[in-house]
Amino acid sequence: MLEPIRHELGGPVSTIVQEALAQYLTSGALRRHTAKMLRRYATRRDVVSDRLAGIPGVRVRPMDGGLHAVIEFTGGDAASRRAREAAVVRRGDDELLGAEALGGYWQQRGAAARIAGLVIGMGGSDDAEFETALGRLREMLS
Repeated sequence: MLEPIRHELGGPVSTIVQEALAQYLTSGALRRHTAKMLRRYATRRDVVSDRLAGIPGVRVRPMDGGLHAVIEFTGGDAASRRAREAAVVRRGDDELLGAEALGGYWQQRGAAARIAGLVIGMGGSDDAEFETALGRLREMLS
């Protein structure tokens, strides 16, 4: 009975790997790592909101979790917001910031056609690099 299941799951995992994983789990290391990452990304969400606050025509959407921030362009008409979105994404590409156009995340119909902005990632291990990139993004948006 187990043979068909083993065939579907692939080759067996070595005892060494199983023991290492079991030790990792029972030691609490995974729990500590997860808590550390949750704190890091909560701090980064706060930093994004703080650093981009007060820029005219920019609203950071509230974030409760996740590794991405949504920055919405406000004010003006839909065409000017979309033009700003394209210009900032283009400049961000030139500076290797990796900001994506918010408009690309859904089909442009109805009210969604009027929304423009950016989606930025907040992952990565280098806090200084994150801060530097966020400062460059603020300059672009100001």
